[in-house]
Amino acid sequence: MNEEEFLEWLFRRFGLSISGPGDDCAVLPGGLCVTVDSVVEGKEFGKETEGFWVGYKAGAVSLSDLAAMGARAEGLLCAAVVPPHRRSQVRELVDGLVAACCRVGAKLLGGDYATGTQRLVLTTVALGHSNRPVPRSGAEPGMVVCVTGALGGSILGKHLSFRPKVEEGVALSRLGVAAMIDISDGLLLDAWRICRASRVGMVFRRESIPVSAAARQLSRKSRKSPLQHALSDGEDFELLFCCERSVYERARNIIVPLFLIGEVVEEPGLWIEDSGGRRRVEPWGYVHGGD
Repeated sequence: MNEEEFLEWLFRRFGLSISGPGDDCAVLPGGLCVTVDSVVEGKEFGKETEGFWVGYKAGAVSLSDLAAMGARAEGLLCAAVVPPHRRSQVRELVDGLVAACCRVGAKLLGGDYATGTQRLVLTTVALGHSNRPVPRSGAEPGMVVCVTGALGGSILGKHLSFRPKVEEGVALSRLGVAAMIDISDGLLLDAWRICRASRVGMVFRRESIPVSAAARQLSRKSRKSPLQHALSDGEDFELLFCCERSVYERARNIIVPLFLIGEVVEEPGLWIEDSGGRRRVEPWGYVHGGD
């Protein structure tokens, strides 16, 4: 059972809360936002990855979920299962966690330490607060679709060192964006998650999708175009959101860079539009548990 199948089972088993399963955070009374995530050696980072960057990424992925809800980051907890070949790096792991917190004004609050025998696993819980949490389910036809940065090629370094867009997320929440997600598994797959939650579709303008320099570099060795990397690589951790055009016009004066890449349509699905017309695309991206 992969991640998408597991989530579908959860939805059927327990039903959707006001804001919880299916969003980037659970929202508790008073606007407390809570999220949990894990990074696993051999999946989200390699055996050769320095302990500092493992700790940094473990913290940053959960803090990025707060950003996606428009929540101010307040604290982080971490549970670590550490195998023998990593035990000398425990201090580096903590330094990385603290560095991730410092970039967004949060504090490392505590955690748990256990020993394991094979892979290093770090599980983090991030806590934040939002006066107006932004779900995935608020997109409506006619809204514009925007993203906060260039996409693709994160494996060349960004997947470890990215800055969680907490400041941008809080600003977008205050401005009134309707739906938001952080791009962890690829633009198309995460856009599809907004579409599924909102029961809408999206049309992307090919020439407006910001393709990173890393995506262009990676395409020289892969069999994929730079655009394909931008659409499906994942771990960009930029914010993808939908809003009224008037909200975008205000946001572009506050958040730089900011790219308008498409629009929300009534018919469910995803499309790429260029001078040759409009073609439907599948929600390609990284599905956890799919391997």
